[in-house]
Amino acid sequence: MVDSTPATGSPFDLRMAALSLTNNCNLRCRMCPVVQTDHFDNLSRTKAFEVADFLVRRKFQGLCVTGGEATLAPYFWEFMDYLRGTDLAITLLSNATRLKEERIARLTGWARLSVVVSIDGTQSVHDGIRGAGTFESSTRAIRAMTDSGIRVGVNTVIQRANFRTLPDLYEFFKPIPLAWHSFAYAEGRYENECLSLEELLASEAPLLDIMARSKTDGREVSLTPGMVRGFYLSERFPDIPLHPGKGCTVPQHGFHIDADGLFRPCWHYAWPFPADKWNINTRTLDDMVDSPEYRQAVLEAISGKCRGCSTLCYVWDEDFKRKVTEWPHRMERALPALYLKDFVRRRMPALFGMLKRVKTSTHPK
Repeated sequence: MVDSTPATGSPFDLRMAALSLTNNCNLRCRMCPVVQTDHFDNLSRTKAFEVADFLVRRKFQGLCVTGGEATLAPYFWEFMDYLRGTDLAITLLSNATRLKEERIARLTGWARLSVVVSIDGTQSVHDGIRGAGTFESSTRAIRAMTDSGIRVGVNTVIQRANFRTLPDLYEFFKPIPLAWHSFAYAEGRYENECLSLEELLASEAPLLDIMARSKTDGREVSLTPGMVRGFYLSERFPDIPLHPGKGCTVPQHGFHIDADGLFRPCWHYAWPFPADKWNINTRTLDDMVDSPEYRQAVLEAISGKCRGCSTLCYVWDEDFKRKVTEWPHRMERALPALYLKDFVRRRMPALFGMLKRVKTSTHPK
């Protein structure tokens, strides 16, 4: 239960943060918003180190270092060396194409480091999505890191170009000691690569196949049947927020800072405040985190107001993982009515329109 009483100091139980050092990237992946912009921001070295100092001082547990491609930040390796000397658990998100052997050597022996590498298919599929030669360079880095004892996970974005061949990718990684293999559907902002409703249904078979294989193999994958079917339902019935829904733990446990300094509770949340007033370039983190406005915005978000996240496969922490992997039984009870409503809307639009007008006149907003 979230305490909604006024309080001073950090609201809720802040323990994690995500920091984007840059939104620039050396790749132009088909499903990524980077391909849609020529404007790139880079967080200053001073502000990046201020964030790290804040997290240490406030006794946070972990930091996710991300981008864009984080290794493009000119101070990246200096920053990582500094983080290594703290008690923070560090997760680095990277495409790994720039992680050569001499760089990987600087990451070895770091017990509290995890590296998450984006791989979206076997060689021809991945290269078609992310660029020629990227599969070879990224998987070479993965092998070098796991051989050096670095904890490595792989994330795969499920999209039109790869959903039928995902079991082949799972098999490719079977000989490599990955810590986990996560899967996340391409979302609405990647419109051209998102699966249609028919493709979402067709994607269930290969994903269920991966789940069955991973159970036999004893390998960690971030998939459950509820998550797979849940994403289809969340797309078919967009007015029904399925996951993570009310009580989402992400803004209760952490926050995200963009490369332009924008501060917000989550990547996906439509932050209701002016960007220039919620930015580490204009205000201190202490001031923003301890403010009543921040606390109230988070309380509103977790009351069910936020519908920004439609991806069911993010694993922020164990509480969040439990929310998105356990199928909500209340939705199972509601499904017959939802299917009926959808059938009437598609097959009998005149009747659907009349019933909608009656509902609006009976229950005006």
